[in-house]
Formats: sequence, C-alpha cells, structure tokens
Amino acid sequence: MTKHFISRITVALMAIFALTIPAFAQKVIVVDSTEILGKSQVGQHIDRQLKSIEASMKNELKLLGSPIETEAKSLAEQTKGMTMETLKGRSDLTSRITENQKKMAKFQYEEQMKAREIAITRNKALASVAKKIDTILTSLAREKGADVVLDRKDTVYVNPSVNMTETVISRLNSQMPTTPVNRERLPRKQ
Repeated sequence: MTKHFISRITVALMAIFALTIPAFAQKVIVVDSTEILGKSQVGQHIDRQLKSIEASMKNELKLLGSPIETEAKSLAEQTKGMTMETLKGRSDLTSRITENQKKMAKFQYEEQMKAREIAITRNKALASVAKKIDTILTSLAREKGADVVLDRKDTVYVNPSVNMTETVISRLNSQMPTTPVNRERLPRKQ
C-alpha cells in the first residue's frame, strides 16, 4: 500500500512539474552591448571625439609639465653631490625646489581633474545613446514578443536566432548616427 501511495505521489508531482514548466518559459532576445557601441556609427563617433579631446588634454598637460620637468632636471644637476647641510645653506636652491614641488603638485591635480573631465564627458555622451538603445530594445522586444532582453556577456550560449545585435546596430545607425560630445570642464580650486 505504501509503495502504491508513493507511486501516486510521484506521478502527481511529475504532472504538476510538467504543467508549471510552460509558465516559466519566456521568449528571450539577446544583444551584445559592447558590439553595439563598437560597431554603431554613434559609438564610433563618440570614440573619435573622445580620442580628440584626450589628445588635446594631453597637449595641455605637456605644456604645463615641460617647464616643471626642465626645472627639476636643472635642480638635480645643480644639487648633484651636495649634502643636505650644504643644500640648507643655499636658500636660492631650496626656494626653487619648494616652488617646483608646488608646481608639480598643481600639475598632478590638473592631471586628476582632466581624468575626471574625460570620464564625465564620456558618461554624458553615452547617456543619450543608452536612452536611444533602451527605446530601440523596448520596441524590438514588443515586435518579437520577447519577455526578456539579455546582454550577451551575461549568457553562456546564444542561439543566433535570438541575437538581435545587428538589428539594434542598424536601427541605432538610422535613428542616431551621432550625438554631441562636449568636453566637460570642472571648476578648479584656487
């Protein structure tokens, strides 16, 4: 009797499980966000603009840093072989060293500010693209009857039939070939 009872429970549980599987089945589409940004016109546009801004910043830093480096080399030559005692007696050199250290600190601060500025510039440019991609994905999900949209990087295997990356790139190219990439400038401390 218990064997018969266990068999009935097993069959009942299997039936319940079989009926609930379709409830968990969802239509999924997948996109590769890295590929979208890398291959789309707007993604390439942002990349070119950011490289140009970074090159400009690098030149600005070079102009600021060259005199500091030149002075540091000059000071190193002039103080070569000097003891700390001798150097302390040379107020002209110690004041130049102190002044150059201040300039170096200012240079390092400027490097940090430019790094923050380029990050803000990148984020602002990508924010408008992210909104457009979200609109495209929402529309595409409705068209395909998808319940879920996943990023390719979060999956192990993707059937090519559910990979909508090329479709998203095509729509993004037609709807947003470029976007403003304006260099952000942060206020400097005095």
